Amino acid sequence: MAYTTVVTSGFFEQVMTFLGDLQRERGPIALAMLTPANGGYTDSWNLYLSAAWLDRIGLHDGTKAMTASARQKLGTFAKQYKGTWIVRTNELLVETLTSTFDIREVGTAYRVDSLELSFFGIEDAVILIANSSARNLGHKISA
Repeated sequence: MAYTTVVTSGFFEQVMTFLGDLQRERGPIALAMLTPANGGYTDSWNLYLSAAWLDRIGLHDGTKAMTASARQKLGTFAKQYKGTWIVRTNELLVETLTSTFDIREVGTAYRVDSLELSFFGIEDAVILIANSSARNLGHKISA
């Protein structure tokens, strides 16, 4: 996978602040990734999240909680945020990205250009966290 550092904007910085707060309050995040919500146009974004603590909450409740929390925390940037997709830590997407990247701390957003992502129906992505050790926490919990 090829990637380049994204030039940060207010939106990306606010999302990274939100993710940092989540990690401090809830625990490690295995994957945090943004994808364009409108067919490749980068005026609005979906947030993909994966964490062991979200596995325990469940997809439905986790999605509702994270969407509401993100909208509140993003403030004026909330209009660029479309919604949250929760992905279980044992899913192939999470396994693929966390074994390819090692981004444990929030602070840099990486735009990813990869044919592997197209396998998942994702054409464009910005990865904020890809932490294989946090993914493995989910495997221990679900075993």
